[in-house]
Amino acid sequence: MQWLELDAEVEGVVNPDTESYYHYFLSGEIYRDCCYQCPYAQRQRVGDITIGDYWGVQKYDPQLLVEQGGTINSKEGVSCLLINTERGQHLVEKYGAKIESYPVEFSNIA
Repeated sequence: MQWLELDAEVEGVVNPDTESYYHYFLSGEIYRDCCYQCPYAQRQRVGDITIGDYWGVQKYDPQLLVEQGGTINSKEGVSCLLINTERGQHLVEKYGAKIESYPVEFSNIA
């Protein structure tokens, strides 16, 4: 299930089994073929950093989750941050003090 949040108030819960968009998205049935041929969808990136969703955290790094004794609440969403350049590294070092981060394998988030 996915929590919906508007103005910091929980408005409801979306169940992917009953909501058609989420069902088809999560099952991969509505992915576009062009996304798999995108020249930017690879390890080498043009940006200094890349931010995305870490959908595999429960499978690959469950020890990070509160339910397993970690500190991450997966109900709030788990993001990944890829540092692609030295400038990206500098940005994260300078501005990332409030980011709770853990190193994980790239293959687990890709």
